Amino acid sequence: MSETQSGSEERYETVESTPKRNALGGKGYRILVIVLVIIALVVSALVLIFTSDPSRLPVNQASPSDRPTSVWTDPQTEWDADSSPSPDANASPTPNMEEVQAQNPIAARYTEIAEQKGLSAKNYEIVPTMYDSVRGQLMANPALPEGTPEALGPADAPVRVIVFSDYLCHYCQKLHEESWPVLEEKARRGEIRLEFYHYTIFSQLGSDKAAFAAHAAGLQGKFWEYSDLLFTEGATTPDAHGKARIAEDKLDALAQKLGLDMNKFHADMNSADTQNFVSGQTGYASSLGINATPAVIINGTYISGAYPSQLFENVIMVEKELLQDYPAAEQKAAAANNTAPAN
Repeated sequence: MSETQSGSEERYETVESTPKRNALGGKGYRILVIVLVIIALVVSALVLIFTSDPSRLPVNQASPSDRPTSVWTDPQTEWDADSSPSPDANASPTPNMEEVQAQNPIAARYTEIAEQKGLSAKNYEIVPTMYDSVRGQLMANPALPEGTPEALGPADAPVRVIVFSDYLCHYCQKLHEESWPVLEEKARRGEIRLEFYHYTIFSQLGSDKAAFAAHAAGLQGKFWEYSDLLFTEGATTPDAHGKARIAEDKLDALAQKLGLDMNKFHADMNSADTQNFVSGQTGYASSLGINATPAVIINGTYISGAYPSQLFENVIMVEKELLQDYPAAEQKAAAANNTAPAN
């Protein structure tokens, strides 16, 4: 026991415990102790009951910006029978696989195409897609306007890839290193429409400033180059607590490296238009229910986390083939009707 702990015990014994013991007398003191023990047992029992049943615990309603997080998400494996949860005798009946497929023919066709190509979620080759109504909503999300620096590739490309990212997110950096070159090349070849969305969940460390700077660079035609430098070289310095924080002088250094007009860069970076644009993209991500970065939407398939580039290529391939059976307009109609169109 340390000296501080010993001193604390002596203080509580002499100031609080001893006077109560003298006032109550021996018998009264014993009764008090018994009552306190009973109360402690009851409280302990209640704690065990609540912690053993997660449904009794309050749900965390914090917004993504209140609880910044980055994830490396393992692929879901809804297609695998051995991953299904054990039956719950008290649960309401759930549709069988045939009913689910009949109600969601688009998702069923996606699964069929993936299986025909021998793609496995367990092997990080593919991810399951969403129900048809959700797919339709994702497909119906408006594209970034033409001329937006964060958009690359033709607006009418058959497949749209939306990436939600934060420049201080470790796994966003991993995604950038491993998969971004493939996605960017596909966009430049006109195979996909690639859209970068700023989701500044680490704004308390300045990631919003990095997003402002990247957008400002984009207004001089250098968004993709500046964004690449933010991920590969970084623009951070450790703060008093050792956390990496965005440093404005390093943002300037990256801009100078690209030969940007620094007066325009600063004006655009600090403009209300730029800041509203970035905050609008972050708000849009939150409205979709996204609570972590990186997140990727490929047509109607949502992917949370960083994965090998081959997985993204496979999803793009399956989504492109899916359009032959279900054109984009039909898939979007599934959202409006909250049901899938018939074959």
